[in-house]
Amino acid sequence: MNSSRKDNFSFDENFNKALDFKNKNKHEEALSLFDKLKERKPNYYLIYIMIGDIYWEIGKLKEASEEFKKAVSLKPNSEKVSRAHFHVLWDQDKKIKALDEMKRFLKNNESEAYTEILKEINES
Repeated sequence: MNSSRKDNFSFDENFNKALDFKNKNKHEEALSLFDKLKERKPNYYLIYIMIGDIYWEIGKLKEASEEFKKAVSLKPNSEKVSRAHFHVLWDQDKKIKALDEMKRFLKNNESEAYTEILKEINES
């Protein structure tokens, strides 16, 4: 009976439903469903990216940063995850922390996007 209970909550279906809510700017519904998904798979970095993105969209930068930071801890070599964290830190005027995130990523990875960002910073 336990397995049938788990079947009632399809992770993939609910993830897609949460994405649909997010894409339709139904932020509360999306956040609620992503939180339930996070309980099911607390180490799935993409959930934290989606939650962080929603918070960023609605101007809750501190909360977005916390979600992106968790995603970075789960997927440290993902450029997209790193850049999301970088940009939300930059938007909070936490430029030193943002540059620290860039340095952390570049220590073990290459990134054309970060190279372009560094050029822009140096030119300004």
